[in-house]
Amino acid sequence: MTFCERILSIRQKAELSQEGFAEKLGVSRQSVSKWETGQAYPETDKLIEICDMFGVSLDWLIRGDDTPVAKKGVFKKFIYVILALTLIIAGLLIALFIPEKTVDKNFVLPEITDINTYFFDLAREYRFDYVPFFEEGEAPVDSPEYLYFAFAINLENWGDQKGTMSRDYIDDVVLEHFAVPSLNHLSMRKAWDFDGEKYTAYPESLRELPLYRPTKYATYTKNGIQHHEVTLDCYSSDDGYIPSEEAVNSFRNGSTAGFSVTQTERFTFTLNYFGKPVFEEHIIIDS
Repeated sequence: MTFCERILSIRQKAELSQEGFAEKLGVSRQSVSKWETGQAYPETDKLIEICDMFGVSLDWLIRGDDTPVAKKGVFKKFIYVILALTLIIAGLLIALFIPEKTVDKNFVLPEITDINTYFFDLAREYRFDYVPFFEEGEAPVDSPEYLYFAFAINLENWGDQKGTMSRDYIDDVVLEHFAVPSLNHLSMRKAWDFDGEKYTAYPESLRELPLYRPTKYATYTKNGIQHHEVTLDCYSSDDGYIPSEEAVNSFRNGSTAGFSVTQTERFTFTLNYFGKPVFEEHIIIDS
């Protein structure tokens, strides 16, 4: 169990929503969401407060050790502070000795056995075709940029609520996949109406699942975090019709017969603790 999973476990056992958990700790709901997705960590005083409030040990919270909770008191807090500071200092020392950017163009993640099928599947599961275009550090802050992405990646789970998304859901998706902590919530003309709490879609169909094929892939480490940079060609069928399942499977397995490149795009992203992409850049590459 990772640190973020332990935070999530504590909250769920306490039967608290993210808002309720945040209120008890005097932080924002976005902070709790970041803790639970591995994009941020609580300050030392919050780590101690979580341990005191929910009856867990700091060793278990930080490292997963099954250590009994120490008796409350000054000595316990002193030990907690020393442990936390040690971890922080160790992390800083490690970061100092890691090159800011080292590129290995031949690097392949151990779980990737075929680059083509890996990115074909990833692009369809996380709807790369609906990821907004932006340069590094300039992710959009207006909600309409993300509405189709948020709807499409959860398409099979909407049930009776199909066509409706809550404000909180959009906040969570954008924080998880784009690390944007605060959005300007707006309606999207001729697509999504927003009443202040939820988004309701106007009747309109989604695009077919995208067809992407990688042409260049690299990974580098920056501040101790692995980043992925992939250039993908986006394809469409030559006849303009929706391709058959057989044709799609053939494309996935390496054949591009009957398909043509429509544009070339580059994505830079990290993977969070759950293996989900957190997008840092998405741009069109000029031919």
